[in-house]
Amino acid sequence: VQVAVIALVIAIGTGIYAALASETSWRRITYDENYAALNAHDLHVSLSAGSYATGGELVGALSGMQHPEWVDTAEERLLQPTQVEASTASDIILVAGRLVGVPTNDGGPKVDGVYVGSGSGLDQPGGAVLGQHLVNQYKLPAEGTVRLAGGVTVPYTGTGHSPEYFLI
Repeated sequence: VQVAVIALVIAIGTGIYAALASETSWRRITYDENYAALNAHDLHVSLSAGSYATGGELVGALSGMQHPEWVDTAEERLLQPTQVEASTASDIILVAGRLVGVPTNDGGPKVDGVYVGSGSGLDQPGGAVLGQHLVNQYKLPAEGTVRLAGGVTVPYTGTGHSPEYFLI
């Protein structure tokens, strides 16, 4: 009986390993396609803590590079840690979050686009997208409001992903 149980455990483990290993090439191909579809960044530049730059200053600095033609597309964005408070039918959720301000004019963002899984996303003026992982974990609605640190209430008009957050 003991030998049969050990053989069964080995067989199950081998089967699971073979099944997962066979998806490796598919995963790599789809990652590349997903990153390409949303124009994932190749280079990310950030300021040191406490630094500040006015809008357009960093993109403008690219013209002073030795080879500015090497940069195909550049966009500035606001990245700010914050706390997010959301409500479900039965609970209030408080989690650490990240506010990402992106340009939405002219069909933007052009770098690190946003895949909208549900709702209207950034199509509406003032629209915001809440991370799909957060929505799934806490069973939040596709559209609603959240409160950020400082008591600012923000309506979100969809849920989705950015290339930086395909994998958590």
